[in-house]
Amino acid sequence: MRTTNILKAFILFGIISICSSCIEDYKYEEVVGPPQIAFSTNETEFTKQSGSILSIKAIVIDGQDVRHEWKYNGEVCSESAELAYELTTVGTFKLEYTCTDVHGSSNKIFTVNVKPGDIEGVVFSTDKSEFTKSIGESLRISVTVKGTDPATHEWKVNGAVYSTTTQFDYPIIESGDYEVVYTITKKNQELKKTFKLTAIASEHSSNWFVWQDMKQYVICLKDDETKVVTHHNGSSQFVIETYNGSNDQKFMKGNYFGYSAGDTHLEYTNIYNVGTNMTMNEKGAIVSADVTAPGNCAADGWRGWYFIIDEHANARMVHFLETWDYTATYTVAIKGCILTVSDDKRTVVPVFYDRCKEDGVRDHNDYNALEGQYYDFKIKAVEDM
Repeated sequence: MRTTNILKAFILFGIISICSSCIEDYKYEEVVGPPQIAFSTNETEFTKQSGSILSIKAIVIDGQDVRHEWKYNGEVCSESAELAYELTTVGTFKLEYTCTDVHGSSNKIFTVNVKPGDIEGVVFSTDKSEFTKSIGESLRISVTVKGTDPATHEWKVNGAVYSTTTQFDYPIIESGDYEVVYTITKKNQELKKTFKLTAIASEHSSNWFVWQDMKQYVICLKDDETKVVTHHNGSSQFVIETYNGSNDQKFMKGNYFGYSAGDTHLEYTNIYNVGTNMTMNEKGAIVSADVTAPGNCAADGWRGWYFIIDEHANARMVHFLETWDYTATYTVAIKGCILTVSDDKRTVVPVFYDRCKEDGVRDHNDYNALEGQYYDFKIKAVEDM
């Protein structure tokens, strides 16, 4: 019997040793794959003028010691993360990006349509001639002139001269239709191009920003538009970082509500961070926006914001509670909320104020006392960055 027990113990020890070895081998098995890459644009097809610069940046999300390669029309044109390529030939071409590391490679194909310029020797920063933008945005167009002949420039907005440089940067303050005419004079010859701008505002107020469907925006600091509102997975705050084109720095409209009757004007937009699908509620807390598809998230007034545009095209972010006329919200315990930036301009912080001094009675005094203090943001479409 004793010999049998020793044998059983030996067999059991061997089984345990084998299983432990298997578990240890499994525990240290590393699962790897090719690099994960994001891009500074969501577009896969571009239409550009001959002579313009095609600029795209590849952003490495996951990868080790990656190697970049861009091929235009089959020829290598860059081996860095950023591409800045002058388009000199009219036609349709393939742009192929490849990122490689020790675990594999990732590939992305773009189509580039190059068309003749509208004015010979002049390259515009945009190929569009008609724009629809909200108040609070800016219409920005620049020109590059080929050759060394001296030239003069003129930009007119609805007949009035606005700029005489190669840069046109027009902040949109009022809704309406605008005609922008660019004129270049060189060799005693005038050449013109006309642009059309439709500026829109909320139908419920002439100074409320409009988030357009399926359009991506960046929320910038008003005094430094290279600094933008950002959110990263796991973070409990929106932070301010230098713009690099990542989805963590982009926002979209996911739902909209608006109502007007008599003196009542209600509105909110549910916006969400494209990279993390998170938003902010009335307490300034980061919460899920419950995104179900691009451009769609939960309709929720407690996560709803509207955006007041001032005379300088700056945006104030105000919670829906400020306009909500539901009597139950007129309580001392439920504060109003505006978003601003911290003193060190590193994070977004809520500013709370009393919507009423006694339950059931609306009081605007504290809100009005904030006037002019918290216009901290500019809202720009991603393509304008």
